[in-house]
Amino acid sequence: MKKILLSVATFIAGFLQMQAQAPNLVFSDIYAGTASGNSDFETAVLDYTNGDVIMAGATGNLNPSPFAVKTPYLNTNFVGKFNEVGANVWQSTIGAATVNQLAKDANNNIFAVGWAQGTGTSFDGTIYGNTGNNNLGSQNIFVAKYSPAGAILWVKVVGSGGDEFGTGITVDPAGDVYVTGHATSGAGIVDFEPGVAAATFTAGYKSFLVKLSNNGNYLWHKISPNGGYNAHAVCADANNVYWATQVSGTQNVNPTGPTWNAYSAGGYDILLLKYTKNGTLASVKTVGGTTNTDYARSLKVKDGKIVMTGVVAPGSSSQINMNGYAEVPVVNLTTSSLSKDGFVAVYDTLMNCQWAKPLGGATANDETFGAAFDNSGNVIAAGQFQGATNFNIGGTGTYTANSNGANPDYFYSSYSITSGECNWVYKQGGTALDRAADVAVDVDGRIWAAGYINNGSTGNDMFLNKHFCASVFTVSVDRNGYTAPMTTSSFGNSFDFIGCAGQSAVYTATASTNTDIKYSFFDINGVQSNGSVFTETLTASGYMNKGYKLLVKDSVTKCEQVFNVRYAQINDMSWFVLSYPFGSGPICPGDNKLLQGNSGAGYTYTWNPGNVVVPSPNTTIYVSPTVTTTYTATIYDGTPNNAGCYRSE
Repeated sequence: MKKILLSVATFIAGFLQMQAQAPNLVFSDIYAGTASGNSDFETAVLDYTNGDVIMAGATGNLNPSPFAVKTPYLNTNFVGKFNEVGANVWQSTIGAATVNQLAKDANNNIFAVGWAQGTGTSFDGTIYGNTGNNNLGSQNIFVAKYSPAGAILWVKVVGSGGDEFGTGITVDPAGDVYVTGHATSGAGIVDFEPGVAAATFTAGYKSFLVKLSNNGNYLWHKISPNGGYNAHAVCADANNVYWATQVSGTQNVNPTGPTWNAYSAGGYDILLLKYTKNGTLASVKTVGGTTNTDYARSLKVKDGKIVMTGVVAPGSSSQINMNGYAEVPVVNLTTSSLSKDGFVAVYDTLMNCQWAKPLGGATANDETFGAAFDNSGNVIAAGQFQGATNFNIGGTGTYTANSNGANPDYFYSSYSITSGECNWVYKQGGTALDRAADVAVDVDGRIWAAGYINNGSTGNDMFLNKHFCASVFTVSVDRNGYTAPMTTSSFGNSFDFIGCAGQSAVYTATASTNTDIKYSFFDINGVQSNGSVFTETLTASGYMNKGYKLLVKDSVTKCEQVFNVRYAQINDMSWFVLSYPFGSGPICPGDNKLLQGNSGAGYTYTWNPGNVVVPSPNTTIYVSPTVTTTYTATIYDGTPNNAGCYRSE
């Protein structure tokens, strides 16, 4: 087993040359699993409400430092809600499965898509099997809906006896759900709703788009003409749905209507399609290089703009027309590698490319995964890169980064939605492969990025980063009259105390500012206690179970800071043993008895009756009572941090 400590290996930031820095890093939480060589990973992050986020992934631990490992150990896949400081509020576990993407509706219900193994998959302990007339195989598509509290509302599991994967999901403003995925083997016959003939279709070695109602009822579907078995993405606005899949060669992409041919430049190219809400094809575009495989990882739409991320493999030429095969005007993307680069591109809703940027170095290990719109007219792309990389090719500023070691680091970067000019780049990484799997921006403008890091010895650990404006106040934390010095580590700023088992502790937070400051303490279970004063009573069991996050927020600017309030140890005083006559009755008149306790530096014994105070190392007194007397002792611990722990006997 891997021992979870209060800190883990620090991941070294590579050299960044840029004209502007990323927004202030409020915190970077690490969710370290429990097994040596574990493969924890995070696949999606979704902005939610009140500063919370929804995450999906797989881990053996849903609590960041300084919290203890959240038990029972999950060691499985999950969808979960995490609050403003990254503490887990609720989680819904999934058996042998992978959640690939998340979405939400206007009522804050959550939707997840991915793939599950075998003929039955446990969702929070309930087995969900065949949705309709399916022949479930080794990998099957699942779609699940959750309430805002994490309750499972419905699940569909669909397969054809081979391998099918659900890769993308979105919800339009009316609440309808769009799911995309692909089948790679088997008969390819899938059924999304029993008793509805149109819901059963053949998807073998093809990709598909399915529209469901908010309650999961089948509405319509589309199938790619052939091929298309890497990554697929979907987004929707009030009037249309946009689907990114793949095409190879010349194919009619409208088999149920007028012929509409799409062409690939070579290998598999990105096929970008626009449908009306009733499923009528409205526009087609193909994007890709002359060889190899190109695919989209993410599509997002907002205010008439579409952002697409993914991978392009240019092949024989370093330039790809991102406005489409043989289309004008030409919008060239100049890649750094002929084999594979990540990219970010922006289109209008007529499918005209506005600009595109390659995101990668000279290696074939670059890939862009998630994307988000911020609240200031920019788009943010997230992924991995390796080697020396210019994140602003074709732009006026220089925004370059180097990865650490021989494996990719994770990054996310911001671009003007109108010009494509790079605003900033944030990267982090160690010597093994690190990935930013997704990025989200909440209503106040906080940037959330999630993925995994690998320190090369203990495997992958999930991370969740939060960026927002920097606060300008200095915070101090007092516990029972003692103010701990603030320390800084890879987990941020911390205040460390010694706890006293069974005794109350009063924490008081103060900030040196005249603005309206709001304080919140969050405990191990994500429970929030608002206000600058927080009281708790410790138990004697395991100090690793104790730790708090303190969120300090300026209610005027909304800028915030997060601090760890941790226990370096919990002193339960149980090792203090008092000698005769304790446990053997009172002392009689005329007796001359020795009362003795453990010796040690920093301890003070107060004997009663008489209130005789004896500091260590001399912890003994002789007593000769004149009447029958029972003596008691209170032991105070005055060791470092003025813990003030005591025990009476």
